[in-house]
Amino acid sequence: MEIRRIKYSDLSGFVNLWQGVFKEGKYLSTPPPPAGGIGAVLQKVEVHKIPQFVAIVENELVASAEAFPGDMCGLKGDNTSQIGVVGAHVRQSMRGQGIGRSLLKILIADSKRYGYSKLILEVYESNKPAKKFYESFGFIDNGFGRDVIFPSGLKVRSERMYLLLG
Repeated sequence: MEIRRIKYSDLSGFVNLWQGVFKEGKYLSTPPPPAGGIGAVLQKVEVHKIPQFVAIVENELVASAEAFPGDMCGLKGDNTSQIGVVGAHVRQSMRGQGIGRSLLKILIADSKRYGYSKLILEVYESNKPAKKFYESFGFIDNGFGRDVIFPSGLKVRSERMYLLLG
């Protein structure tokens, strides 16, 4: 397994990963945006070395994790550029093999380098393994977020979590 920064040339593999996780019907409420929009973000990520990493197994992109600046994600308020908004995708067949753990370790270290003071994320209350996973890294529960309805009709509530970076 290789873990490295995402590159623009990963666009197709990244979109396929995102689409695959969306199709599972229980982790993402919306499909990936058009590839053109994602491509523009990947170019910005490369230029500014925004924390975003991928895992490659047998020449296939099987997982990704990112921490985008809060102001890039629509957060309002002071110092939102110092808050990293975490997102992650792991191909279903690759879960439970330590790939997410390896990605998150690197993501947290690089988020410190980038200058974030805090990482935030939302995890669905139905995704108990993911919540325990984030807690194992020191993420702290920060209350409930929004209710989400998946295309299948499944309704879940998100839970907010944060990690202070020292």
